[in-house]
Amino acid sequence: MSSIKIYHYLNYKDFINNFIKDCPKGGRGQLLKISSYLAVHSTLISQVLRGHKDFTLEQAYKLSEYFGFNEIETDYFITLVQYEKAGTVNLKTYFEKQLRKIRDDFQNVSSRVVTKTELDNEDKAVYYSDWTYMAVWLLTSIPEFNNINKIAAQLELPAKRITRIMEFLIKVGLCAADENGDIHMGISKTHLESNSPLVNKHHVNWRLKAIENYNKMTSAELAFTVPITISKKDFRKIKNDILEFIEKASETVSSSPAEELACLNIDLFTIK
Repeated sequence: MSSIKIYHYLNYKDFINNFIKDCPKGGRGQLLKISSYLAVHSTLISQVLRGHKDFTLEQAYKLSEYFGFNEIETDYFITLVQYEKAGTVNLKTYFEKQLRKIRDDFQNVSSRVVTKTELDNEDKAVYYSDWTYMAVWLLTSIPEFNNINKIAAQLELPAKRITRIMEFLIKVGLCAADENGDIHMGISKTHLESNSPLVNKHHVNWRLKAIENYNKMTSAELAFTVPITISKKDFRKIKNDILEFIEKASETVSSSPAEELACLNIDLFTIK
């Protein structure tokens, strides 16, 4: 589920070089980030990617974390490194068979169809535990966010964390991955009844996200807070006006192309 599909490669160096090129700004600064993550000098990274040196298996495992690989992808990547390091034809043939088996396993997992269309209570508890689950799910409705690394970059979160979230979303059917590893929305849906104990958690999650966002808001965004005194009659009027706006906004959203991830929070309450 990475930006450049690991299963398309029989050479791990080609994968890493193409991964770097696929990063924003042509991958500028990626060698330093990788060397920092591995706690080695950037010269070593260059020598591996452009020469005859190879990463150790320990470094290969760390790189799997850096790329945000899931378990199957990690197996494939580490086996690629072993394949490259193999010193005999027989050993290379052995690892080539292992790579083929892992690819087949991945395709079998990707082809599984999730039949349930509504999350059970246990899955809902996980999904609404943190804002990131819904954010990742919504981003998959935008065509350009069809892989882990682009989602991680957009949300400014570690790829490893996004991988764990994506594995959950795929497991419950909210997302799906095709045979090439591209991610898209799945068939499952989730809905909270107004009396669900998870509703408060859902509200808190996104209001905390709004607070986090205040310091980096642009002129294209909007925040409005005003404590007031008001008559009971006019309080009810404003509430009805807001409900009408919510209805119109919902109609707009339902027919709007998915281009940006955004959040609309509305509160109107009396102070007691």
